[in-house]
Amino acid sequence: MPRKPLQFTDPALFDDSRTLSQKKIVGSIVREILYSGLALTRKNICIKLVAYSARATTREEKHATESLLKLLFIKS
Repeated sequence: MPRKPLQFTDPALFDDSRTLSQKKIVGSIVREILYSGLALTRKNICIKLVAYSARATTREEKHATESLLKLLFIKS
């Protein structure tokens, strides 16, 4: 069964339970994708999250990006 497309207001990524760090990461990634002219898709968000995780310098950043990556692969 195909996955539903990621909506800009997808609650899995933008709900109030996300930490400020996670919200900043998502905002930064979404902005980067949109400014580059790419479509806002799960695939593009995943690619950017993996790259962001690889560049993470603190344990908190690493944990935040890993948590966000897990959200992309939870069956919705």
